[in-house]
Amino acid sequence: MATSHMDTASPTPVPNGTQPLVSIIIPCYRQAHLLPQAVDSALGQTYPHVEVIVVNDGSDDNTEEVAAGYGDRIRYIHQENRGLSGARNTGIRHARGVYLKFLDSDDHLHPEALAWQVPQLTSADNPKTISLTGVREYLHTDPNQFVDYTPTAQNLLGDLLRGHEWGNGSGFLYPAHLVRAVDGFDERLRRAEDWNFLVRLGLLDIPIRCEPRVGAYYRIHRGTLSNDYLGTTASACRTLLWLHELVRDPASEHHRWYGPDLRNCLHTYYRLLVRLKCEDQELLSNVESCLSELAFQFGPISTQRAFRVATTLLGLRNAERLRWNLLKVTGKTRQTVR
Repeated sequence: MATSHMDTASPTPVPNGTQPLVSIIIPCYRQAHLLPQAVDSALGQTYPHVEVIVVNDGSDDNTEEVAAGYGDRIRYIHQENRGLSGARNTGIRHARGVYLKFLDSDDHLHPEALAWQVPQLTSADNPKTISLTGVREYLHTDPNQFVDYTPTAQNLLGDLLRGHEWGNGSGFLYPAHLVRAVDGFDERLRRAEDWNFLVRLGLLDIPIRCEPRVGAYYRIHRGTLSNDYLGTTASACRTLLWLHELVRDPASEHHRWYGPDLRNCLHTYYRLLVRLKCEDQELLSNVESCLSELAFQFGPISTQRAFRVATTLLGLRNAERLRWNLLKVTGKTRQTVR
């Protein structure tokens, strides 16, 4: 789904006995006041071989002034506004590192994050391996209110479809050649671009090595894009519809992903669309069609007999609405949607 071929920068050679360069890419748009914490956390890594690339995505604040204060300790790039995906892709094109980490300008890293992660990749037998640390999500207004995500994932796409929760994408460290192999981020997307990127990357059959300690800190505030929950959910659903079309052909090299995990994941996001009162009738109908096909192939989308009966009598969409209203009445709306 990426829009164009990803230009490649030449990775910095790694002489025998030395450690590989890591490029930390920090897009920034109207967050100059938060940028120093992100940059300082990148420059403050105990792992010594780091380049920090700040991409100013057309900000009209003092981002350039803040970046200039770091001198030649960072690489600074200014571009017209192209969105988060476009800024990350610019950073990818300029990166010289063997490994890449994407850090949003309002987030920051633990000083030892790379010291934990790089050895996981340099010691891996499979060159497609990626690394993932724990992630702490905290309130901007009160850092003492937080949730820690401790990763236990093993396979990228498999765990994506099974709903593994790993928090923000800044916990990942990627071999640069893998990121370029899937043409980076899809610049058509302004929501759920991380989800789309991980799905496409996961099709390369990517194993994950996990570091349970918190290596990345994700700030939740009013300016966070993911606060547009409906838009993010709808964008993720479109990626799943694309995946469904790709893997449903028995002749496809990716056909093994056509199964109950895809059905369950798509159903989870469909339930969210209904709960959030999505008005995109075409999207809802397309998801329902895929779910009907997957249910026919792999069994009912729910094990609850009452829900299956309601679906038969009312149709899937109305059954989901009824289910959500009952959950609200009974005060159980926080339970899992699966």
